[in-house]
Amino acid sequence: MALARKEWEPEIWGQVAAHAAAAVSGAARDADAWPAAARAARHVLRTFSTSFFMVTRFLPREKREQVEVIYAAVRYPDEIVDTFAWEEPRKYEALDAWEAQYEAGLGAASLRSAVQSGVPVFAAAFAEVVRRNGIPQEHYRDFLRAMRRDVRPGVYATMPDLIDEYVYGSAIVIGYFLAYVYGTTSPDEFPRALTFARDLGTALQLTNFVRDVGEDQGRGRLYLPLDYLRAEGITRTDAYDPAQRAWSTSANRWSIGRTFMAGVAWTVPAGGIPGGIGPVTWTARFWTNAPGVVLSWQWAAAVYGSFSPDPNQLGVKPVDDFYTSPYHNLDLAGTPEAFKSHVRAMKAKPDANQPE
Repeated sequence: MALARKEWEPEIWGQVAAHAAAAVSGAARDADAWPAAARAARHVLRTFSTSFFMVTRFLPREKREQVEVIYAAVRYPDEIVDTFAWEEPRKYEALDAWEAQYEAGLGAASLRSAVQSGVPVFAAAFAEVVRRNGIPQEHYRDFLRAMRRDVRPGVYATMPDLIDEYVYGSAIVIGYFLAYVYGTTSPDEFPRALTFARDLGTALQLTNFVRDVGEDQGRGRLYLPLDYLRAEGITRTDAYDPAQRAWSTSANRWSIGRTFMAGVAWTVPAGGIPGGIGPVTWTARFWTNAPGVVLSWQWAAAVYGSFSPDPNQLGVKPVDDFYTSPYHNLDLAGTPEAFKSHVRAMKAKPDANQPE
């Protein structure tokens, strides 16, 4: 998801939430609890956004406060995924726990009672927004599902796949949240408002994808559909499909130099590699839809002091070509850019070409 980038450590989030929880829990009436939660959400919005914060100042107070709460409720899971320096399992656990707190907030009688029972302020306040406006509860679950997809990024074969599997949860449902809060001049107009919210959410998210291609690449993510890339002859060779446990590789015929095709990581056991291991045989199969293609390939191996088990986090350089690669350096194709500083030894066989 593309939100304005600022950073709070988890401890700061905890401090802000704890301060707001004390104010909400200590409120004399349910009506007094809401302003305390809205103030904390406004602090989040003001910290993490500039333009959106200014635009929301023009809303009536009642709607503005609900929009601020919505922002806080989507910002925190986004921070879990993109900012917190946690390993994958912990991120999944945090998202699961947050969704459970959202469900608990939905089941509470009021915002104040939810917070008094231990539900975090932003989850409880968002549940209150859902109740007030009749927002389908499933929409926020869809949002969290999209956030989980960002923990271990995949690739999207087509634009419909991208929209259905990711954009719907990351952007469209947020447009729906706002449509329910803003309302329409008449009930008959509401279906049209939802249609516009869907279209606008999709357009904004796709714009962000195009704007943030480089940043997303650094996070091991690719939101551009593979069929769009292939239509333009663009190489995308560092896309790893964990479901098939294979690299998805398309080679651009215009690239200069070598193209990375596939790779595998192997953890050296404690005590090192046992002796007596014979020669390692490398095999590969290639196919093409064009006649008369001549192919040569070679292998290389390297030892790293630190490495990621997730291939999509490696930042593999797809081609030697300085211009067509997203990494404008002189590294060889196949270099894991995110971990190249950890290399300890390397071996290549430049004359191991196998023409076919």
